[in-house]
Amino acid sequence: MRKEWKYYLILGSALLLLILLELLAPTPADWTFSLHHKHKSPYGTYILFENLSYLFPEQAVSTVYRSLYELQDQAYEQENILIFAADFSPDAQDAKVLWNIVDKGGSVFAAARTFGGKLADTLKLETDTRLQEGIVQEEDTLEIRESLYYFSAYDSLRMEVLAQNESGDPVLLRFNKGEGALLLSSVPQAYTNYFMLEGELYQEAVRSLSFLPLRDVLWNEYYHLGRMEPATPLRFLLSVPALRWAVYLSLAGLLLFMIFESKRRQRAVPVLLPPSNTTLDFVQTVSNLFMQGSNHQEMARKKIIYLREYLLSRFRLEGEWQDQNFRERVAHKTAKDKGEVDKTFDFILTLQNKQQISSKELLVLNQNIDSFYSQEAII
Repeated sequence: MRKEWKYYLILGSALLLLILLELLAPTPADWTFSLHHKHKSPYGTYILFENLSYLFPEQAVSTVYRSLYELQDQAYEQENILIFAADFSPDAQDAKVLWNIVDKGGSVFAAARTFGGKLADTLKLETDTRLQEGIVQEEDTLEIRESLYYFSAYDSLRMEVLAQNESGDPVLLRFNKGEGALLLSSVPQAYTNYFMLEGELYQEAVRSLSFLPLRDVLWNEYYHLGRMEPATPLRFLLSVPALRWAVYLSLAGLLLFMIFESKRRQRAVPVLLPPSNTTLDFVQTVSNLFMQGSNHQEMARKKIIYLREYLLSRFRLEGEWQDQNFRERVAHKTAKDKGEVDKTFDFILTLQNKQQISSKELLVLNQNIDSFYSQEAII
């Protein structure tokens, strides 16, 4: 009997070691082009989704996994509909509903690498690609070649070019119809986590969304992810990492139970809960990530850039920080005291001339800038 226990102990220890190695092994970066608003992987859209409240302050944000045709009985004329997909090819019924929404005053923003179906036929849309090099995954020094698409053909008589790439090719188009507008982007990568954190493409992403009016936002992921309804309960359990491991551990526990119970009744094995994950999330927001890296200079620069974009998109105010006329217009539009505006803008000018910024200075800058977003404004 003692020899049998020795074998059981070896088997259990080996199984436990395999489980611990799997749980403790570093999770490799997932480079799948997911565009999911909850994914924190490089090509997820978690950062953009979490910051929509800053781009559209005091507006409701909701998600949906249904086609435009299925939503036709609901009124979306006073909402901004955001669609991100690898390919956006609505059929004739979806396209009809889309035109109806835009014609009644709704705004639809669709970002995709390619466009097809009735929409592409109506607007004569075609896309092509250029290879963008230089994106490096530092963990294993793997160089990634990124294909950036642009509009090689479109109805130039009815569509307006809002943005171009470095080669002068259009990447953002607008089609005005009735009281609404349809905006089309050929670079959905620009709105993903990787590009929101690396390079300067995030500025173009924020700028492109600033063309939308200040309205509630409906984030539609149907055209890239489908309805997100698992066909079977088992498929759902295996699609979520935590639940998948729960199934594997349950099967392993059942196997051990059968082995031990085949000899004699054993004392109940206590349930061991997996250790809670106390590490920080991949990213909460762009601000939190730079704060963790103590990159105060870069953090301050991005906050100043966003303040400028906010004043432009929210109040149509543009000017230099030292311009007194610009300061007076900012004070009037944002309902802030002129002295507070002068103090904030002078502080910004001071920080822009410094090579290093302390955490205390960054905190003061953050408090001053946040007051612009909370202050009652005069529109």
